[in-house]
Amino acid sequence: ARTIADLAAERRAGHPHVAEALQYRLSGFGTPGEST
Repeated sequence: ARTIADLAAERRAGHPHVAEALQYRLSGFGTPGEST
């Protein structure tokens, strides 16, 4: 979520940033051992 907030030029990570990070995690994006 922090990196997403950084990309949005925000000083703090908020709920929208955490929600976006969870979407990537739940979709399997970036899962170790799997090709993307």
